[in-house]
Amino acid sequence: MAMDEGEARHIIATHKEQKPSKIGEAVDFFHQQHRSYKVISHMFEEVKGVSADLLSSRHRIFQLPEGIRWQIDEGRITTPQGDQVAKLPDADDQWLLAFAIADAELTLTGKECGHIVKAVVKEKLPIKEALRHFTGLPCDSITSVMMPFGFDERFAISKVAWNKNEELENFCLHLIRVGKDIDREAVANQLEEIASGLRAAGR
Repeated sequence: MAMDEGEARHIIATHKEQKPSKIGEAVDFFHQQHRSYKVISHMFEEVKGVSADLLSSRHRIFQLPEGIRWQIDEGRITTPQGDQVAKLPDADDQWLLAFAIADAELTLTGKECGHIVKAVVKEKLPIKEALRHFTGLPCDSITSVMMPFGFDERFAISKVAWNKNEELENFCLHLIRVGKDIDREAVANQLEEIASGLRAAGR
């Protein structure tokens, strides 16, 4: 159901209690009308903390792929990290940085993510090269409990899992548990998505 003005106003007025992507959705409602974060912030002058910068940041997060938004809303990717991820113009790069933050447990700060984004956007460095440069780790050595899988496989499977609002480990465990009762058509579709992701990553 589409958000109406009353709901959008309530969400921004209570932004400290709301998930980042929900705030971004409310901002999107007003941004379609006013096209200015400053104008929107003036509409909420009585609400502490509603700045043009906050509105812009949450709007960027709202425009990320659903699975990445979920990770931010759940707090596994912080809003400063998510804001930097959203500055990457390429969706595949967004996914890769978000996955590196969540999977690698490198404790990247928002500032460090900003350096990676700058290297990609301004210096035209490939995202994996930027990650290697700023983390000191090649992507293939990033650890995970999914030991049989390399980085690219974990990345591709995570995209499917996150879009279902599931963690990688839980998603795989669920597929194992259902065993013979598994929906073969659904799994075939999931595997095709994974295969497509792997083919795209190999280009």
